[in-house]
Order: sequence, then structure tokens, then C-alpha cells
Amino acid sequence: MKILLTGANGYIGMRLLPLLLDQGHQVVCSVRDPNRLSISEDLKKQIEIVVIDFLQEVKTRCATKRHRRGLLFNSLYELLYK
Repeated sequence: MKILLTGANGYIGMRLLPLLLDQGHQVVCSVRDPNRLSISEDLKKQIEIVVIDFLQEVKTRCATKRHRRGLLFNSLYELLYK
């Protein structure tokens, strides 16, 4: 299954990513800053990285349109509840 993982840099996202890949899912990681994604090069080769700032609504809608079919794991707690 194709999965869009938001908050891939965060506590939950970093632990969820390898589990999803081990189960054979195609994972797209959304990040605000790809340089902060601290995962191994091996994992980076297995995923697609998209830069999305969820505070910018128009860009978010455009960036997520191509990932409509599949599953969304949202781990943006800090951003959503500030």
C-alpha cells in the first residue's frame, strides 16, 4: 500500500518508518526540511521524500494531490496543537 507519512522527522514517524518498509509498503515521507531527516542512506533509497509545510495551505493541497490513493499516517501533533 502507498502511505504518506507526515511528521517523518518526529518521534513517532522515525519509529513507524522502518516498520512500514519492513511490511512492504511504499512510503512517501513529508518533511519541512529534508536535511533534518536523520535516517540511514539505505532507508532514504527506499522512500520518496516530499517537502511540505502544512502551515502553507495552497502548497500542501498541491503536494498531497498525487498521493490521494493510499493511507495517511499523521504524526503532526506539535504543529496541530500549539
